[in-house]
Parts: sequence; C-alpha cells; structure tokens
Amino acid sequence: CYGHPTQMSISGQPISCSGYAIGTSAAMGRYFANMAGEIGTNTRCEQNGIDQGVHNVLVNAGKAHWKPSGKGYPPLPHFVFHDNERGPVFTGGYAPKGVYRYSGTGAFQNHDLVDYT
Repeated sequence: CYGHPTQMSISGQPISCSGYAIGTSAAMGRYFANMAGEIGTNTRCEQNGIDQGVHNVLVNAGKAHWKPSGKGYPPLPHFVFHDNERGPVFTGGYAPKGVYRYSGTGAFQNHDLVDYT
C-alpha cells in the first residue's frame, strides 16, 4: 500500500513486531489512532498481517519521510527501539536457545538481569 519508495526508505531498518508496543496511555492512544486510521484507509491492502507492515511504516515514519494517508491523525509518539533481550519486552522468536535467565525467585530476566514483569 505504501509503494516502492517507502519500502526502500525503511528496508534497512530492523523489523519491529506490531504485537509488542509499550507506552504511556497518551502515546499509545496516538499510536492506535494512527494504526486504526491507516488500516481503515488502506482496506484494499487488507490481508492477514497488514498490521505488521503498517506498524513498521509508522515506527519508521521519520526515516521514510512518510505522511499519514488520512486527515486528523494525532502526531505520532516518539519510538524507542530496544535490542531483543535488553528492553522491557521479550520476543521469544528471536532468542537463541539456552540463553534464558531466571532470578533467584524464578522471575524471567533480560540480558541485563532485569526481571520481565
């Protein structure tokens, strides 16, 4: 739906999983308004997994010099990327086998030995 120029502008960026987004209520509200607006505006592209493509365009909007399709979207929040196993969210599909860490109380921990909560 976004075309080759947008695809090429973000092609070198890491893929961000649309299923793992954390933020303040206000930031998530702006993010969801943009996600819903884009998915609703681009219904011709609807298929399983469209959220993944839309999410990656949104989180890389600054790099892509991309502007929303619809009118009246709130400004996108600032996105912060964390390397897997270093941030607050664990994406198990990207973790090497055998690297899981647990605290003395049995809590699952990231690479920096911070408990996932």
